[in-house]
Amino acid sequence: MKRDRLAPYPAIQLLITGIGVFTLLALLIADHFSVLPIIDSRLMASPRQAYWLLCIFPLLMAWFAYMEHTQANRNNT
Repeated sequence: MKRDRLAPYPAIQLLITGIGVFTLLALLIADHFSVLPIIDSRLMASPRQAYWLLCIFPLLMAWFAYMEHTQANRNNT
């Protein structure tokens, strides 16, 4: 509904940030209540390995920034 007010790039960056924040929150809650090994049995030895999942979000943001940058350069030439 707000396509005319919000550009796609800032919108996707905001979406990825929001998903990252809520993923962190979910991991913290699951870790606090010790249910990470129940969610994924591979985390039985070290439940905190699940936090590596959070590395996906900055990588996605960097990838979209790269795509936006290359597209902007392509439009300027």
